[in-house]
Amino acid sequence: MSPVLTGNSLTVTSAVKARARAGADEQAALQREYAEADATIEPESVVAPDLTSPRAKAAAERAGIDLDRWIARH
Repeated sequence: MSPVLTGNSLTVTSAVKARARAGADEQAALQREYAEADATIEPESVVAPDLTSPRAKAAAERAGIDLDRWIARH
């Protein structure tokens, strides 16, 4: 698991793997309860904001963010 994704790191030991295997059937049964509802979820389109737009630049300035520096670092 990436700390960039979760904010935490995880060490997967043999004990962790054993506990995961032991609980797999129970977890699968729990998830099956939600399968019908999950199947109705429609995907949404997400568009990254245009950080070069005047609106984004003004918002960054109001928030005290050096947008050019932020863009260069990301």
